[in-house]
Amino acid sequence: MNKRNQYTAPFKKPAILLAEERGNSSALRHLGVIESTVRGLRKCRDRILRAAPTRKVFRWPKTGRFPKIEEDLAEFVRQHRSHFLPVNAELVQIKARELAREASVPRDTFKASSSWVQKFMRRASLCTASTDGTGCFMTVAGSAMSGKHWQLKKRDGNECD
Repeated sequence: MNKRNQYTAPFKKPAILLAEERGNSSALRHLGVIESTVRGLRKCRDRILRAAPTRKVFRWPKTGRFPKIEEDLAEFVRQHRSHFLPVNAELVQIKARELAREASVPRDTFKASSSWVQKFMRRASLCTASTDGTGCFMTVAGSAMSGKHWQLKKRDGNECD
């Protein structure tokens, strides 16, 4: 049996209840999964029972802890990119700290670290690029460019991720 299967919440919830009622061994025989899967499900019981029915796994937050700062920062980056101005991680970091200061967010709560900038850029479907717009395979709106352009960027290794 494969240990790396992903199951949806409608499978996990009854599996947990079955394991609690009959025991792990009986549940694994009935469900056709391995024992470590049943143990893992029982460990995460509370989170699984609260989860949305279609959720399989948690990847990363789709929104940050400071949505207003992120909205303003994304608008700042889009404005710069629309005027063909270069945007790098340091500029994004400085602007994020400035916006946090304006919003009276304590410095120990919001640091705008380089890893935060990378995650923000991914969440907002943004990336740094040169002034002519060739350093990025995503448009300002976040939609993919034409397939030919993507193939050229991918082959050259200049993709932004």
